[in-house]
Amino acid sequence: MKISARNQLEAYVTKISEGKVNGIVGLKLPGGHEISANISMKAIEWLQLEKDKPVYAVIKATDIMIALEQLKISARNQVRGTISDIMVGPVNGMVLLDIGKEQKMVSTISAEAIREMKLEKGMDVYAVFKATSVMVGLQLDHISFGLA
Repeated sequence: MKISARNQLEAYVTKISEGKVNGIVGLKLPGGHEISANISMKAIEWLQLEKDKPVYAVIKATDIMIALEQLKISARNQVRGTISDIMVGPVNGMVLLDIGKEQKMVSTISAEAIREMKLEKGMDVYAVFKATSVMVGLQLDHISFGLA
């Protein structure tokens, strides 16, 4: 399956906290980053999720904010990375982060934010996103992260 979500990260399940309707799925990325996904219990059952199962964390680039430092905020996920590329258009731009172990994340934010935050290649920043923005999938075809 090819999808438009640019962030398709290899991960494995570390824990599942079951709720009545939704559950929180803990995921660990190869670089050691831990993130959470808030998905329905039906999806957890349908995907047959269990501890140590390999999965993909799928996050739309527009759901990822960039922060210059770790924040005390309700967004459950904050992944540290190094800016490896930036493309700025008239309205929006894309910021490509290297998060280790050959995994990349891309964030689409406003060109104004890129300028105001003085983002540039080589900077360490945080990708910030809510657990509800993380989809969990099995076997995806990866797409190119090229910004050109």
